[in-house]
Amino acid sequence: MATPRKPDPKRKGKQRREERVEVFVRQYLIDGNAARAARAAGYSPTRAKERGYELLREPDVQQLLELRKAEAIKRLDLKLDDTLQEIARVAYSRVDDVGDLQGGVLYANDFADMPERVLSAIAEMTQTEHGVRIKMHPKVPALLALGRHQGMKDTTRHELTGPDGQPLPVAPPATIHYHLPAAPRLKRAKEGGSGG
Repeated sequence: MATPRKPDPKRKGKQRREERVEVFVRQYLIDGNAARAARAAGYSPTRAKERGYELLREPDVQQLLELRKAEAIKRLDLKLDDTLQEIARVAYSRVDDVGDLQGGVLYANDFADMPERVLSAIAEMTQTEHGVRIKMHPKVPALLALGRHQGMKDTTRHELTGPDGQPLPVAPPATIHYHLPAAPRLKRAKEGGSGG
């Protein structure tokens, strides 16, 4: 009779890591938050931020992320042109596409007659006592996304350096000397003298 084989602890550890990485990747693709994905994968909440960052730098995790993204794109039949078109609808939207602005009041067009490009730019509609409140999607992030796609560099980050790329010199704080006039001396009355 053959003796049962003991499970290989290295195999079990590797399998557990693969499962954790799979959970990490799935969660990361949902919201792009590495710390939350690490917690979902069972890593310590106190080290989740560090561990998420470390996982994102590992080549096997990067490969799995790319694979799962490609699968999702194929499954949803997403096309780059469709995505860019939707971003452009927001980026180039105008309030006057929604209605007529008269005297500071927007009179909305009939929503049933609005073209899809206009409806795509609307983030929220709320009925109020005065009419319908319309909130548009923000244009700046959409414009930045289109610009990045076209190869424009994001100019919102600036790095300041000193000569030859060295750190900027920082002068010590100046010492300020105040010269105050001397306080007038008060005369004291002599003790025990005659009062007058």
